[in-house]
Amino acid sequence: MGFKTPFRVVIAGGGITGLSLAIMLEKFDIDYVLLESHKDIAPAVGASIALMPNGSLILDQLGCYDEIIALLQGGVIQTFHTRDTDGKALITTPNFNAHFEQRHGYPMLFFDRQWLLQILYNNVKHKDRILVGERVQEVIPIADGIEVRTGPGSLYRGHILIGADGIHSSVRREMFRLAHETKPGHFPVGEEDRVPCYYQCSFGIAQDVDHWQDGDECFTIGDGKNFLVAPGPRGRVYWFLFRKLPEVRYGKDIPRYTKEDEAAFVKENFHLAINENLSFGKLYEKRISSSLTPLHEVVFKKWYFDRILVIGDAVHKASILVLKVTC
Repeated sequence: MGFKTPFRVVIAGGGITGLSLAIMLEKFDIDYVLLESHKDIAPAVGASIALMPNGSLILDQLGCYDEIIALLQGGVIQTFHTRDTDGKALITTPNFNAHFEQRHGYPMLFFDRQWLLQILYNNVKHKDRILVGERVQEVIPIADGIEVRTGPGSLYRGHILIGADGIHSSVRREMFRLAHETKPGHFPVGEEDRVPCYYQCSFGIAQDVDHWQDGDECFTIGDGKNFLVAPGPRGRVYWFLFRKLPEVRYGKDIPRYTKEDEAAFVKENFHLAINENLSFGKLYEKRISSSLTPLHEVVFKKWYFDRILVIGDAVHKASILVLKVTC
């Protein structure tokens, strides 16, 4: 049986990519339904978002940028430091964001990822098309369209399916399955098993941290370990501690860390210096939220099959460590 209604897009994933896509489709009056696995469209998952000028330009075009600036009201990077293992400044760049904005048109901004999700959702006109608690379980090709079955047993139809559901993408898994069944060789066999992980990362949000200068951002280098620590609004401090793994892990062997793993990581690195007066442990004691995660790094060879397209972290996952060094 075919699918004869007006053109409709099924979006899997209500993160930054999925919600941005929903707003874009609305601007062209294209029908869609968005399926988000979490029960809340703006869950407290992840920590901060580093908004670069290219991202700000897109959000400005979508009508979201002014709301972001109004929300921040401070916490903007003023001075950037590159520090050595002892926390001593090697290079200091004053008026960092003034230079950044002059060159690129927008400043670099750090703030809670959850806040950006809420702003994007606020700018969605058809909120009835945003469905939460709907995790993709199965994708079924039909004549002239696609069917998507979700965990609760619901069925959604569209003309194309776009997976914006992250590194552990259910849509990518189903796309690979269908291709291997119907068109062997379209995707390299075992591609997901060859996704590498070189680093693990402790990240989180702290607040009202002693010995931290508001407006400072620092990149502290070390032997197999690096810090990126940035300011945010409301006295927030966002951190990323990257640690190189003893050996590269691949595919299914990439671990998913527990809170016990995180506690062991913090104990091991408690005394690492961020600046001359602040250690990782003292920053961590002021945390609001935190996590330990592996950092997958991959660009898949193909991003589509038939009526399925996968975008964002689901097919192109870069380490923030690489992004920071190259920005």
